[in-house]
Amino acid sequence: MAAPPPTITTTPPPPPCPYPSPPHILIAGASLTGLVLSHLLHRLSIPFTLLESHTTIAPQLGASIGLHPHTLALLDQLDLWAPLSNIAVPLHTGHHYTADGKLFGSSRVHRDVEERYGYPIVFMERRVVLEVLWRELRARLGSEEEVQKVVKTGERVVDVVEHEKGVTVTTAAGAIYTGDLLFGADGIHSAVRASLSANLPTPLDANLKTTYTCVFGISARSPSVPLPPGVVINSYATGASGVAAAGTLTQVYWFLFVKLPLPAGVTTAAALVDQYADMSFGGFTLRELWDAQESAVLSELAEGLATAFHSPGGRTLLLGDAAHKVTINAGLGGNCAVEGAAVLANLLAAGYPLEELGRRYEAAHRPRAEMVCEVSAALTRMEAYDTRKDWVMARCVVPRVPDALKAKVYDYLALEAPVLEQSWAGEVRGEVMREARRKWEAGKRKGGRGKLVLGAVVVGVAAGVWWSGGLRGLREVRWEDAVKVGVEAVREVGDMVKAKLG
Repeated sequence: MAAPPPTITTTPPPPPCPYPSPPHILIAGASLTGLVLSHLLHRLSIPFTLLESHTTIAPQLGASIGLHPHTLALLDQLDLWAPLSNIAVPLHTGHHYTADGKLFGSSRVHRDVEERYGYPIVFMERRVVLEVLWRELRARLGSEEEVQKVVKTGERVVDVVEHEKGVTVTTAAGAIYTGDLLFGADGIHSAVRASLSANLPTPLDANLKTTYTCVFGISARSPSVPLPPGVVINSYATGASGVAAAGTLTQVYWFLFVKLPLPAGVTTAAALVDQYADMSFGGFTLRELWDAQESAVLSELAEGLATAFHSPGGRTLLLGDAAHKVTINAGLGGNCAVEGAAVLANLLAAGYPLEELGRRYEAAHRPRAEMVCEVSAALTRMEAYDTRKDWVMARCVVPRVPDALKAKVYDYLALEAPVLEQSWAGEVRGEVMREARRKWEAGKRKGGRGKLVLGAVVVGVAAGVWWSGGLRGLREVRWEDAVKVGVEAVREVGDMVKAKLG
């Protein structure tokens, strides 16, 4: 789907650069992270050069991306949500099926979330999102001459040399660029990351693991794939799970997650889909999704945080997947990348010394990234019935928690997320989101917010345990197992709330 033309921005004129002598920043990678960083630096009147390895911005890589309300609120501060909203269809309904086609849960929590924050959850083709951000950036740079000066395509970074006052990078084409800072936004296989890792006592990949693989697919909506726009389907199996979401009027974005190792001889997306061809998504199967596919890619899912987000000298910083790679079931990876860019932009806006930025950025952003990684990992394993506990949670507890309570628990994710400081970016635009954040902050000051979230979880889990074990009497579930899982879940969430909210 083609992106719309650039919008007319309503953001006030950029403020003066916060540094008396403006630093020049190099950005490796025109990813979501790299393009958002470009918008942020432009807004701060900080000079930058964006280096992209592909010969075009926003290439077709066959991937999709979910954007959550707090990310849309942040993009709205940059006048970037309006052009995206013209394309996206907000998610409103979810259905949960076993792999053999049994419906065991339905939810409209997506609708409740939108009502609660004023921004929806959307699911879009990654290429289209990047295309919108790129068109807006071109329009804001003002002239084609400025675009050519700032954005360099076909420039894959292959070498990084950090010195006392800055960084010099060399590209595969032999070009050399020098800046005061280097922001590595070029993904998990980042050349910037590799160069930084080589100069550290502990490799950046020390905490990285790969337990699952995934087929990312995009299919056309059709009579054989009759998924209504705004609906998302989850399919559950032992050792595997699937997701299909109609995030636009014409396309379905889908995933097949499978725990490693794969069966012998299964090395391609087509071969893996054959193994799970009968997986049901209610009105259609994985085979029908595959037959209608426009693109599909098989890729292993690394997960974990880099041991450091910046170099010892502080001149090289990692953002997005280069800093924190998460599994994608929860759709939080791209959102966390934008959050990191926002944290860094606020530090730049405050005018902190350049050599301190890396340390301050990591201290502010790492706890949030850890939480996102943990939540994402837990959801991936629950949907694939990784343990007996995961099976009980997926089948008996989570579906019975009322949507309103799920939306309240979502507060921690949405309302603890960073926003751009009002002093340089203006207020959060959405009135509903502004009021939700005001109430959240007031609750934290009174010390009651953690109790509210924990109370919602306790009530929800208790209700789920009672309903599944007491009322429904599902033959597969022993009451004592359900109680044990419920108590353990409450304890885990309670520990997380105490740790994060004090």
